[in-house]
Amino acid sequence: MKRVDFDDTNELPINVISSVISCVTPSTNFHWLPARTDNLSTIIGRTLCSKKTITPEVLSLAPPLMDFEDELIWFENRGDSNEIVSYDNSNCIDAYSKHLLTLAFCQPLTPHEQKTLLEDVMKHTNFIYQIGLTPSKLPQLVENNPLISIEILLRLMKTVEITEYFNVLVQMDITLHSMEVVNRISSIVNNYLRTQ
Repeated sequence: MKRVDFDDTNELPINVISSVISCVTPSTNFHWLPARTDNLSTIIGRTLCSKKTITPEVLSLAPPLMDFEDELIWFENRGDSNEIVSYDNSNCIDAYSKHLLTLAFCQPLTPHEQKTLLEDVMKHTNFIYQIGLTPSKLPQLVENNPLISIEILLRLMKTVEITEYFNVLVQMDITLHSMEVVNRISSIVNNYLRTQ
């Protein structure tokens, strides 16, 4: 069967264009001529007489509803006064510790500030991921606050990124603070290896 292009078919969706057109002609004097290729156009004429098509119905089954025990439930906070949202801030560092850490990159901290920051480093397990420390910032921290940098490097020991931090530490200029950091970390690692 030859496909017949009509001007009106451009307005129809692709599933209607690709379907079989249902058209009944009112004329009774139509004769099918096997040799002619435009038999369909003589039935329909120049205009599309019916936009009804015969298409196979595609049935898609709805997926079964499953009950998940671990499924998260979406909670939308609309700001109603009746709803009180409780956030878990137990593993987040506070603003004062963030301020102390930004100071630690720029200048030496006082012993009281160092103690406060070291307590936060030891208390929070995700501290090293929340402070934004990168290997390029490590030399500043080592030069200004070696004790804090030692504690942070010890927390990074179990991560994959520790090799990058060690490479930066080894490539630093040799100063009293960098030697102190390297010495303390190597002694802690040696003690750890002896006990294992």
